[in-house]
Amino acid sequence: MTNPDRDDDFKARLAAVTAELDAFSYAVAHDLRAPLRAVEGFSRIVMEDYAADLPEDARAYLDDVRGAALRMAKMIDALVIFSRLSRQPLFPRVMDHAETVRQCVAEAVPPEAAGRVEVRVGELLPGRADPGLIRLVWLALLGNAVKFTGARAAAVIEVGSRPGPAGPEYFVRDNGAGFEMQYADKLFGLFQRMHRAEEFPGVGADLAIARRIVARHGGRMWAEAAPDHGASFYFSLPPAEPVHG
Repeated sequence: MTNPDRDDDFKARLAAVTAELDAFSYAVAHDLRAPLRAVEGFSRIVMEDYAADLPEDARAYLDDVRGAALRMAKMIDALVIFSRLSRQPLFPRVMDHAETVRQCVAEAVPPEAAGRVEVRVGELLPGRADPGLIRLVWLALLGNAVKFTGARAAAVIEVGSRPGPAGPEYFVRDNGAGFEMQYADKLFGLFQRMHRAEEFPGVGADLAIARRIVARHGGRMWAEAAPDHGASFYFSLPPAEPVHG
């Protein structure tokens, strides 16, 4: 038999530790911004003002420094977003995902890829969610699909949903690079990558942020894939209508 007082104490201590970690992450990210801006800014000034006097290898080194600084800036931005998610209030409501997905498709598929990428949107069941946060989930999954079908002459991305045991389950499926299922959990770790940055750009944060948003809604996110045979990403949400026992 469980002890309610002990459970409440554990939850309170866990919440306190989580809040401290989030505050620490935010403070670290904030304090890193100023020196990082200095590194990028002075490197750019040297390149602009003294490029003609620099040997070719020195210019290449400065390009690498600026690239690394910009990449770290993106990682800091992602860390701030990730840390804020645990404190940001949720405003869930029953929402129709069709319009949100339409807007996200227009944003995720760049004009130069429109002729190569086909997005097929099927039925999207209503679910209870915070529209602003779930929009970030759709953007992350669609952007991920567009990125990893970049080598396909004809990329096909399918969006849909199905009833699940705890509520609607949504998916984004592609015919892209795929991955080994034994590394599936690594996908959702912050700054974890399964491919080299030279192959597929990014800092490895979007899926971690998306999964945390889904978890805050009481849902879950998972993936299925095979190398060179595409990937399917799923997430669940609470049902539109409460389930009464």
